[in-house]
Amino acid sequence: MTPKPWSDTPAAAQPWLAQHPVAAWLALAAVAVIVALGANLSRGLLETTEGRYVLCAQEMLQSGQWLEPTLDGRPHWTKPPLTYWVLAAGMAAVGQVEEGARLAQAVVFLALVGAVALLARQWGDARCAWWAVAATLTSLLPVLGVTFLSTDLLLTLWETLAVACYLASLQQPRPRIWLAGMGLFWGLAFLTKGPPALVPLAAILPWHWWRRRHRPVVTAAGLGLFAVAGLGWYVFEALRHPELVSYWLGQEVVARLTSDTFHRNPQWWKPFVLYLPLLAAGPLPWMALTRVPVRQWWRQGARSDRDFWVLWVLVPLVIFFVAKSRLPLYVLPLSIPLAVMLAGTLTHVPLSGRAVAGMLAGVLIVTLAGRLVLTYVPLTPNMRQLFSVVQSFAPQKVLLVEENKLYGLQAYANAAGIPVQRVSANALGPLAPGSVAVVARKRAALVQERLQAADLHTESWAGWVVMAVSDRTD
Repeated sequence: MTPKPWSDTPAAAQPWLAQHPVAAWLALAAVAVIVALGANLSRGLLETTEGRYVLCAQEMLQSGQWLEPTLDGRPHWTKPPLTYWVLAAGMAAVGQVEEGARLAQAVVFLALVGAVALLARQWGDARCAWWAVAATLTSLLPVLGVTFLSTDLLLTLWETLAVACYLASLQQPRPRIWLAGMGLFWGLAFLTKGPPALVPLAAILPWHWWRRRHRPVVTAAGLGLFAVAGLGWYVFEALRHPELVSYWLGQEVVARLTSDTFHRNPQWWKPFVLYLPLLAAGPLPWMALTRVPVRQWWRQGARSDRDFWVLWVLVPLVIFFVAKSRLPLYVLPLSIPLAVMLAGTLTHVPLSGRAVAGMLAGVLIVTLAGRLVLTYVPLTPNMRQLFSVVQSFAPQKVLLVEENKLYGLQAYANAAGIPVQRVSANALGPLAPGSVAVVARKRAALVQERLQAADLHTESWAGWVVMAVSDRTD
C-alpha cells in the first residue's frame, strides 16, 4: 500500500483529469457542498429518528446536562452523547432547530469527503483519491446519510479516519503516531454509537495478522486515547448509575443482535432488500456508464492488498445480516471501501470529462428533487409541516394525544416557547381556550367526542388532525 504521485498513473484514459487537476478538485468540492447543503437546511424534521435526535440535542442545549441525554425530560441511554453534542453545536451556532442540526450534519459530511480522499491516497495516487471522492458523492448511502439525521454519518467519519490512520501506519514514518490517531478515532466512533462502531475491526485485525503481522497494530498511546475518548463516558455514567451496565449489555448489544425487541426489520430476508440494493447503488451507475463487464471491472481493479477492502465490506456485512435490528443506514460505513475499490478501477477506464460531469449533474438533480419533494409534499412524518398547522391556531399549549411520539413537533414547540403535554384519550376533558390537541386521524372521532366543545375548530393534514377552541374564523 505505497502511495504514488499523480503522474505515476497512466493518464491516457482520462487526459482531462491529468491536464486540469486543480479545476477537477474544485468542481468536485462544489458538488460536495451542494450535496451537503442543497435544499436541505430548512427541510422539516421527519419522525421518529430525526425528531428524537434533535429533541435530545435541544434538551441538552437548554438544560446544560451534556453528559446525560434526556428525551422528553427522561433519561435516554440508547446512544452515547457525541452525536447530540454535534447537533447541539449546530443549533447553538445557527439558533434554529432543523437548520442548525442539518448544518452540523453537512459539516460532518464535508469532513467525511476529505477523509475519503485521505484514505484513498494511502492506497493509490491523487487520481485514485479524486475518483474515490467522486464515487462517494454519487453513492446513494452517503447522500442519504447527509439528508437524514442519525448517528451513522458521524460514525462513518470516525471509522474512515481510523482506517486511514491504520493504513498510514503501514507506510508513513513514525507509525506509532498514526496508531495513536487510530485509537483516538476508534474511541470517537465508540462515543458515537457504542460497540457497533468497532465492527470493522472484525475484518481489519484478521487481515493485519494475515498480511502485516510483523508491524505493530496496537500501542499504549492508542489504547489510552481509545479508553479516554471511547470508554470514559461509559465508565463515568456506570459509576453514577450501576444499573446501566446490564442495560447496555442486555438491550443495546445482546437484544439488538439476537431478538426483535426493537422491531427493526428482524425478518431473515430484510437484509437482502434493505442493504444490498443500497450498497449496489454506488457502483452500478458507473458500470452502466462505462459499459464494462463485471469480470473486467474486477480484473482492472486488481492490485495488491485489494483483499483488505473486500474484507472490510464482507465481514461487517455478514454481521449486519445476522443481527436482528436492521435499518438502512447501518451499512453506510461500508459504502466507503466500495467507493475506494471503485476508484481503483475508474482510474483505468476511458471516460470523458463530459460523461463524468453528466453523472455528477444527474446525482445533484435527483438529490435536490428528492429533498424538494420531502420539503413541500404533504407527508405524515414531516413535523415542520404539522407545526405550521398547529401555529396557525396561535396556541398557548399543545396536547399530544395517545401514544404518538411527535418528538420533532415537540422540538419546534420548545423552540417557540410553547409548552407541550402528552395525554391519553381517556384523560381528555373539555379543551381549554388557547390549547391545541394533535391526534392521529384514525383516532380523531373518539377524541373529538371527549373534548366536548361546541366551537371546536379542526384542521386535517396528512395523517393528523389538529383541534382547538379558538376565535379563528375560516
